[in-house]
Amino acid sequence: MKKGKWILCLGGVLLILSSFFIFQRPIANLVTMAFVLSFIMLFNGVSEIILYFTEKKENKKTWTLINGILTVLIAIWLLTSSFVEMTLVLPTIFAFWIMMSGTIRLVTGIHVKETLLTILGIIGIILGFILLYHPLFSGLMISYMVAGTFLYQGIVAIVSAFSTKEK
Repeated sequence: MKKGKWILCLGGVLLILSSFFIFQRPIANLVTMAFVLSFIMLFNGVSEIILYFTEKKENKKTWTLINGILTVLIAIWLLTSSFVEMTLVLPTIFAFWIMMSGTIRLVTGIHVKETLLTILGIIGIILGFILLYHPLFSGLMISYMVAGTFLYQGIVAIVSAFSTKEK
């Protein structure tokens, strides 16, 4: 077996092992995802603030600045929370963040008469309410979906490593 195939196979094995770990410890995965999500939210919020201040005056939208500031504040709060708080609060905060962003997209879409942005805003609001209804269940389902995806990708990688013909 060539080096590339061994690396692909090793990657598949690591994905499968990771999936077993996540299936056994979905809450630990939720905490890890909370950290990753918090950093992504922080980056997103900062980028929206930068976008607001770098846009031409006629293109500036106050909602972009407000969303950026609120996103940065939520991200900082999550990054300074305890593990228990993250596990219990993350799905709820995430649901409110999705609803807030959806509302802002909806208002912006209506204001600039952009149908797609309006529709995406409505979808965000609906998704936020769904996540808010069962926050812990939502968090666990996210963990299990990640584990299932890792398992699938690991199996595909191993099968690909052994099924491709060498020339």
